Amino acid sequence: MNPTVLTLGHSYIRRLSNYCKMNRMSTNFGITYINGIMYGKGGTKLCNMIQDHVFQRLISKFSPTIVVLQIGGKLKVEKQLSLNKIGHALHVLNPVFKKLTFDERIKAIAKSISLVDPVVCQSMYIFKQPGIGGEVIPHQDATFLHTDPMKLFGIWIALEDAKEENGCLYFIPGSHKSGIYGNRRMIRNPDKSEGQPTCTFRGEVEKFDDNKWVPAPVKKGGLVLIHGEVVHKSEKNTSDQSRNIYTFHVFDQKNTKYSEENWLQPSEAVPFTPLYDTSPE
Repeated sequence: MNPTVLTLGHSYIRRLSNYCKMNRMSTNFGITYINGIMYGKGGTKLCNMIQDHVFQRLISKFSPTIVVLQIGGKLKVEKQLSLNKIGHALHVLNPVFKKLTFDERIKAIAKSISLVDPVVCQSMYIFKQPGIGGEVIPHQDATFLHTDPMKLFGIWIALEDAKEENGCLYFIPGSHKSGIYGNRRMIRNPDKSEGQPTCTFRGEVEKFDDNKWVPAPVKKGGLVLIHGEVVHKSEKNTSDQSRNIYTFHVFDQKNTKYSEENWLQPSEAVPFTPLYDTSPE
């Protein structure tokens, strides 16, 4: 059993409109990947621009921080290959990531699954470095970004080929139909006393059947649309090829309550950004 796959050409918006209500994602699988959505109409150029921007501009700004990490230990690889993640407001603070986040292709996908008033709540550039890129344990995005009712979706864009060898996504088909397993939630810690962590977990850790996992390899320029309650993970990258991606989360705030317990909260300085009304420029 494989997830829904749609391959798009230049007429991506028309084909999305004809193809999608993406019902198979919501009823059968919980995940849909769209091949080649960032090809054509400048998409590939945009993916390449993001990669160049991250390695030539952003990482150089983080060099002092990376040097600090070397105190008391020794890095296994060059410092520019030691990063794991940059987040969580790239879509707000960086024009290159804003351009991708609010691209008309992204808006077309949101409309195709009937999101009425979607907002972008957070964004991340995730490195999966060759040889050392760590695993991401099984989880549901709604554990971290909870809405009532559940109207959260992850948008995961492959900036390089994501293969089983270098740590592509795995998911359990249909796992989004059972709510949040173990009522697992990461919340702001109600204990504000000194020395306590800012966030804490509640609920139980679920053990999933190893035989149910399905790989979701994606070519560069492909996009994975992830239901907020589908269980997914990725393995370590033991290959000599990186697997870098850009991902962000949207939820439909129409008749929806975003939990005040969530670790991430909007602020006056950085509110959640309307998807449809924000220009990519």
